[in-house]
Amino acid sequence: MSTFIDNTAHFTANPLRKITSSFKGVCAMCNFHYSPRILDENADLQPLREALKTLMNSLSCYAQNNTVLSSADTIMDIRLSSIEERLTLHSIQLNSFIPVVRSILSSEPDNEIWNNVVKLVDTYEPIHLFGMSVASTKQGEARHSRCTAPYEGTDQIMETL
Repeated sequence: MSTFIDNTAHFTANPLRKITSSFKGVCAMCNFHYSPRILDENADLQPLREALKTLMNSLSCYAQNNTVLSSADTIMDIRLSSIEERLTLHSIQLNSFIPVVRSILSSEPDNEIWNNVVKLVDTYEPIHLFGMSVASTKQGEARHSRCTAPYEGTDQIMETL
């Protein structure tokens, strides 16, 4: 069974409809009336900054409560929260959200919307930043490392540090 089919079945059982409808409503309230077809890289998404933060928060909650099979074990909820924080700190380019916004405004299937979300998250919050542990580094297992150093003096006894 392919990932696409798995995700389709997942989104049939757990649609993104409430999240996407809410986002569309906020876009309308912000007077953001771009046609999805003409939404290009130069579009000004500044009026949607708060709506995008809310969208990332909603998607984070969704990922925490409804694990998408293709995103299992990728800590999407934490990574989406990190994207939300970047929006708050103004440390992420708003035009990077255009594929996600375009897919929501054009009412693409949930599978396509999620794929655009995953691309955004993988670009700005790669999994290796979150999954790094001491045991997985090339430096070896730090918890079991021992160092020895000689004492100063004539007897030259080694001491474990």
